Amino acid sequence: MNYIDLLSPTFQAQMRDRAHRRFWPIAVIVSVLFAGLCIYTGYRTLDDLRNTTKQLRHKTAPIYKQKSQTSKMRAASREVAQKNSLVHTLEHNRPPSTLVSVVSAGSRSLDGTLHVHELRLTRKERAPVEPPKKRQTKGKAKSKSKKPTVYDHQLIILGTAENEVAVTKFIDALRQAKVFRSVQLRSTLPSLTIASERQFEVACVY
Repeated sequence: MNYIDLLSPTFQAQMRDRAHRRFWPIAVIVSVLFAGLCIYTGYRTLDDLRNTTKQLRHKTAPIYKQKSQTSKMRAASREVAQKNSLVHTLEHNRPPSTLVSVVSAGSRSLDGTLHVHELRLTRKERAPVEPPKKRQTKGKAKSKSKKPTVYDHQLIILGTAENEVAVTKFIDALRQAKVFRSVQLRSTLPSLTIASERQFEVACVY
């Protein structure tokens, strides 16, 4: 079946132009609404991410705090270990300069009332410590093993002081230095040159 279009070409052009005019405003409105919806959705998603991040930070804060405390404890432990290592080294291998500086500092603290004249480095054999005896089983011979000889290193200090009080303070200063294992006064006698002074001898074991 054939149809005959009775509308004139001019009227058809006007109809098409009118349809185009109606389409573009609607397209613009739809585009604006769609863009607004996208922006709103993106904002909500970003806000949700911020809240989630904040919650995660709040939940993981104790973990980071504990990690920081652990790091500080490790650093403190390393520092203590280094100090202990230094003390151990000084206790078993003290250079003469260290001993001289300790003695010099002790004498200077007495404001000229005590003078050190001589230092001697010696060593003596340490008395062995016998373990408690065990009952010997019959039929078994007791084996004797030679123990290694252990020596104590000593610093002998000879000098003069104005009185006994100065000698006592000097010995206290040496003990407070925590360098020697023991500090003992061996002798104190009147000086042969100046009657008011005292000659002393101090033994420091290290």
